Amino acid sequence: MNLANFETSIPPAILELGQEYFRDKAVDSLEELAQGRWEAIVVGNEEYTVQIAIEDEQVPEWSCTCPYDKGPVCKHVVATLLAIREAEQQPAARKETTARPKAKAAPKTPKKPKAKPAPKPRTKPFSFNEMLDQLSFEELRGFVREKHGKDKNLVKEFLLYFADKDPNIDLAKLLRERFRQIVKNHSSRGFLYDDDIPAFILDISEVVNTTMQTRETGNFRQAIRLGQMVCEELVRVLDKSHDSEEMISDLHGVVAGYLEDLARDERVEQALVEKLMTWAEAALENIRWNQDGAFIATLNVARACSRRGMEKRYLDLLGSVAEAGEDYEYFEMNLLGWVLKEQIEVLRDLGKVREAKALMKKNMGYFEVHMAAVDWAILDKDLVLAKKLLQELVDEADSEYEYEDIFWSNPNAQEVALIYGKLKEIALLENDTESMIQILRKSVLGPQADFESYQEWKAFYSPEEWPAVRDAAIEEAIAEEKLKTLREHPEAEDKRIFHKLLRLLAEEELWEQLLGAVPRPPDMEYLMLVQPFLGDRYPKEITALLLEAVEQMIYEFSEGMMFYPLVDILPDVLDQFPQSRDAVNKLLTKLTKTYSSKPNLVAMLKRLMV
Repeated sequence: MNLANFETSIPPAILELGQEYFRDKAVDSLEELAQGRWEAIVVGNEEYTVQIAIEDEQVPEWSCTCPYDKGPVCKHVVATLLAIREAEQQPAARKETTARPKAKAAPKTPKKPKAKPAPKPRTKPFSFNEMLDQLSFEELRGFVREKHGKDKNLVKEFLLYFADKDPNIDLAKLLRERFRQIVKNHSSRGFLYDDDIPAFILDISEVVNTTMQTRETGNFRQAIRLGQMVCEELVRVLDKSHDSEEMISDLHGVVAGYLEDLARDERVEQALVEKLMTWAEAALENIRWNQDGAFIATLNVARACSRRGMEKRYLDLLGSVAEAGEDYEYFEMNLLGWVLKEQIEVLRDLGKVREAKALMKKNMGYFEVHMAAVDWAILDKDLVLAKKLLQELVDEADSEYEYEDIFWSNPNAQEVALIYGKLKEIALLENDTESMIQILRKSVLGPQADFESYQEWKAFYSPEEWPAVRDAAIEEAIAEEKLKTLREHPEAEDKRIFHKLLRLLAEEELWEQLLGAVPRPPDMEYLMLVQPFLGDRYPKEITALLLEAVEQMIYEFSEGMMFYPLVDILPDVLDQFPQSRDAVNKLLTKLTKTYSSKPNLVAMLKRLMV
């Protein structure tokens, strides 16, 4: 959501109410607490606190203490956004006024200095901080005492903030209550949607920070207990959220990492670490396998504990987890592979090499286990075996690669990058220049392409040799894909060629060839990839492709073939194509007539127009 035109993302009814609140000056005490961090009190039926973050004119996070739960944005947030926009425009206007050159005035006869006028009486109310500065200690204490018993939330906040003053306060209980209240504030009937999560993360950071600061007090028992509580609550939230950006999972990883550090801290007594291991064992039973981030983070806590003399216990835990994973219908293949690889490494560390190799041989179908076998072969200096194992993975990844998917979201691309990294490592060990050149060439001409491999490949040739090598590689790649798609997926030929050539054509600035490689019919994701390179160079051609893609998106949405709200997706996409904005508006105007029988769709198209 962009501050300059955020109105296009707001439902009309909410927008109108927010504008009315702004006109009625309901936004009070607007303050920029830090760079891009704003807070305001909005007066409605009650006073509500609104917090908004602004980053490069984008609005990634916002929150309001009102109970509105019918959508991601309430009228109080709308009113505050309008006030922020006005506040940011005013300084620029003042600066522009003061910057005007003034004509030199003629010298004047010195006059007697006039007495300074009396200061004008203040008409603007104090801000919160200004009022706070006016209060004495006794006045502030009297206010708190008066509110005690009347405002339960204030009492909870007060006790939580000053909990370190009383060793008898159950801080874990207070933090848990605070955590669940924040979840309640941001959820819709107990469920957190994608739009709810940024503001939730912003508020819950207070609980996380309080938790992690406990370690500095030296009360490690309390520090571990609080970390466990936050991890448990975050897993509860994961069960009732649509965490597509994995923000909640990432936060869980941060807190679990904090518990790992405590397990490694030699100042933490052994008994506490053993209890932490017991907690990790129990916690894994409550984490679903598709919550792989939280699952691995919790296993990492157990691994850190195992370094304190509990290796056998950790090995037993991995065995039970792997056994459960094999029986679980919806388990993540990569996650089970990671668990098996970890099990193999622990067996090796315990000197049980025969058992480790037997387990490895049994589970070579998992990529992680297969790569562990490669590492073992390299350690044993059996490079022939290592290359054989890697070639098996290359063949498998190439046959399974889904060229319908955009390359960065396809897990096979990451796996292939790891494979070629190992092949490069072996070529260096063997000092095999020819193999290195072929590996680098394959690394660049594929979905796993990276800038480093491109530079290394090019460095093998002189400036005079390189253009011929490059052009030959492009021709070979196209011919190879045409032959392959003819046999397997003829409908995916354009996409496979585009994936193979994107990195090389962009780095070599072969813009016309890159434009020609864009798959037809145009796909929005592919257009967004080439826009930074081709938007300014071929505005007419890119605009034509964009209009075709937009029209297709709207058609799919109208037919129920697209499940995401178009009004949330399209504005962000179109922001990437500023040169095409006018043409898109004309198309949207035309489509309002095409879809005149669908009033909801027409209303949405009108909102998309700028």
